[in-house]
Amino acid sequence: MKKHFLPYIICCIVSLCVAVCAQALPRYAVVAAEHTGLESNPNYVDLRPNDTDAHMYLWEGTLTGSDGTGEPYEGSTYVHMVINSGWFGFGFITDTPRDFSLFAERDMVLHFAIRTNATCDMRVQLEGPGYPNVAKINLKGAYDVPRDGEWHVVEIPMSAFFSQGLVWDGKVSGKNYFTIISENSTAGQYLDIDYVYFHDGVRENGTAYENPFAAGDISPENPAYYLIASEHTGVEGNPDYVDIRPDDVTKHLYVWENTAEGYEPAGEPYEGGQYSCFHVTAPAGWFGFGVVNDGIAVDFAPIHKQPYFLRFAIKTASLMPLFVKLEGQNGTSAVVYIKGDYEFLRDDQWHLVEIPMSDFLSQGLDWNGTLTNALYFSIVSEKATPDYLLSFDGVWIEAGEPSGASEETPDVDVNSLPDFVMVACEEGVAPANGNVMDMRPNGSSINLYVWENTAVEAPADGEAWEGSQYSALKVQNTWFGFGIQNSAPFDFTCFAYKEFYLHLAIKTTSTMPLFIKLEGLYEASINLAGEYAFERDGEWHELNIPMRDFFSQGLVWNGMMEGKNFFALISEQAENGAVVAFDGIYFYSTGNAINSVERVEVNDGAILYMGGIIYPADTAQPTVVCNVAGQQIYNGVADAIDTRAWAAGIYVVRNGESVRKIIIK
Repeated sequence: MKKHFLPYIICCIVSLCVAVCAQALPRYAVVAAEHTGLESNPNYVDLRPNDTDAHMYLWEGTLTGSDGTGEPYEGSTYVHMVINSGWFGFGFITDTPRDFSLFAERDMVLHFAIRTNATCDMRVQLEGPGYPNVAKINLKGAYDVPRDGEWHVVEIPMSAFFSQGLVWDGKVSGKNYFTIISENSTAGQYLDIDYVYFHDGVRENGTAYENPFAAGDISPENPAYYLIASEHTGVEGNPDYVDIRPDDVTKHLYVWENTAEGYEPAGEPYEGGQYSCFHVTAPAGWFGFGVVNDGIAVDFAPIHKQPYFLRFAIKTASLMPLFVKLEGQNGTSAVVYIKGDYEFLRDDQWHLVEIPMSDFLSQGLDWNGTLTNALYFSIVSEKATPDYLLSFDGVWIEAGEPSGASEETPDVDVNSLPDFVMVACEEGVAPANGNVMDMRPNGSSINLYVWENTAVEAPADGEAWEGSQYSALKVQNTWFGFGIQNSAPFDFTCFAYKEFYLHLAIKTTSTMPLFIKLEGLYEASINLAGEYAFERDGEWHELNIPMRDFFSQGLVWNGMMEGKNFFALISEQAENGAVVAFDGIYFYSTGNAINSVERVEVNDGAILYMGGIIYPADTAQPTVVCNVAGQQIYNGVADAIDTRAWAAGIYVVRNGESVRKIIIK
């Protein structure tokens, strides 16, 4: 049970008349602050509790909250909380969607003031859609907070959360956008919070945030390499390296809890004459291995003094989510989700991944010293797929910045790709002369599964939405879900090259929350509320959801895929006895080929797009906007270009030497 707590900040909101300036991209998102000084620049996202659709919750009676009576950090008051139990948590959340696009457009920084005498471990945790929907930073190491009863400011670059897989882009609701949690607290101690907001690198008082994880210049006094798993081909002529390769004496490679077993490699290595290969068994649904220096001390301090990056070659055909995890001293650790900039094709071919060490250090990883028992390379998956091979080679930490080299885009005949994918519909829905892929359940390679007997088949009641029949399920639990899954490989490449929509017809009288979830390389979900709400009147309603709304959460469909729910409908707060009927489920292409746009070289992130407005990088230069067909939509000189009346689709914006892609929903 969550206890509702409405702190002082609602009083501040009532007295403010906010005029949002449409011509300025928001620079702040205010969570819990009287934001003294922000009134003169009111272009911000307001996330403060308002007792209507934005709330602060104290979880399960673990805290007692009140307006503070002592000296605040800013303004006239603050949130004071007394700990009641051996764990605690509080969070800020909205019921209705808020536009979080600024977090994808700007290099945002989380800022908050904290005063406490609590001696327990604490972490900041943020939530988002998709998987993983949580990212956390421990308040230790670089973010250690003195427990002296005085105010202290903590600032965390949002990149530290995003590198863990958190996605904030577009509309977000029902997710905690600021929480502090402890799992070993002491009752009677207290915690004060004030001045919580996100800024774009310039604080509310006008001072600039300086990234403490931006390392200095490369020095010849520091090692050029830390060799982890490599025959160091090409490094022989430069012996300036630290050898931390497993030797089964002082440094070991451990497979954790029999989640994989060694496998005799087949094929060519990435470099040298051999490589490592594991057969993933994942008996408990997860998998991991790591390299540890448990018999010798290693000086990792140079990694805090200058730029380094972790590089490794990897190959697998599995679509399981993969993370790189490192551990350091003082109980610190960091994980990077291998997606986005670090994503690689799961085609059982070698691919090179390069990750700046700053991605780990910015999460608070402490390698600043001579360490023993450091986990200096590991790959883990919390959702592992058994009976797949995973190979790695050429692993080292190298001085400098990643090369930035990208792999060649494969040549694909877009015209040969499907533009219609049937999921749960009848033949007549598909275009007669179209390129159609049939993904309907067939009892062998494609099946519909009801999860854990949470529903049973219900008799049809009334006309189908299309054709002569439809499916209906009766819920028989407090949660419910079903998924359509392929147990044999199917090629989903078409979704990477064509603009698709998901279509479905649905009817129910239940008001229970419903989500559509899609799995592939990563996963994503859409809440059938807000923009995609439908009347719960027992009549058919038609939904058309752009696939980009799933892809923007990190879902990737770009090749062969099996063992994934490519359509699922779920409710975590189901109504027992409710009937949900569905029909006409398919994916259809708009005819727009996105391949040409995807290959446009985006050479400058200074063109901003927010709230339907394009903000050119150089307002003295003309801006040209074209659609995917190459037709010119706009050509002119302006401070801002309003696209809100434009047709949905993908556009290329050119302003001077700057180029970027935008998606209009």
